[in-house]
Amino acid sequence: MTEINWVETLGTMKWTVSTFDCLVEAFRSAPTEESKGAMLSIIGEFGSRLQVPDPEETTEPVPDEYKTLMDDWEQAQNKFEQWTILARMKDILTSFDCMVDAVRAASTQKSKRAVVRGIGKHRSEWSQMPSLEEMAEPEIANEYKIMMDEWEQVEHKFEQWALDEIPAVGSA
Repeated sequence: MTEINWVETLGTMKWTVSTFDCLVEAFRSAPTEESKGAMLSIIGEFGSRLQVPDPEETTEPVPDEYKTLMDDWEQAQNKFEQWTILARMKDILTSFDCMVDAVRAASTQKSKRAVVRGIGKHRSEWSQMPSLEEMAEPEIANEYKIMMDEWEQVEHKFEQWALDEIPAVGSA
């Protein structure tokens, strides 16, 4: 069993929820798509590092305030997870877009094949991401829809390149 400093834990949890709300607000007010992408990365990093003590791992009495905050925390955790997924999707999309531009600019068949392999990895990871359209908060679902539209545009750009180049890359 672990000894938990409940005063410190409560303060940390309140700070975390408040900070997360500030990060989401910064995302909402970001002036450009690039700054929105940067905020998603920050939110993703922030959300992936959170840890909360488990009241069952202590012999100490758990304060009522902690129990109440845990309900808020569980709701916040769901949002953290959704934003973290959205952040990862943005990272994949950005990388995929850059790789499509790189493959279009590549001058040798060898470099094209190498980039196409990387593109395949990104497309595979994208296909494994959960759908946030139905299960997410409305704001996240909206951003998810926007990102899906962006993915389709980049996918189309890649497919256009592939129609012209894949036979040449595969036969070299």
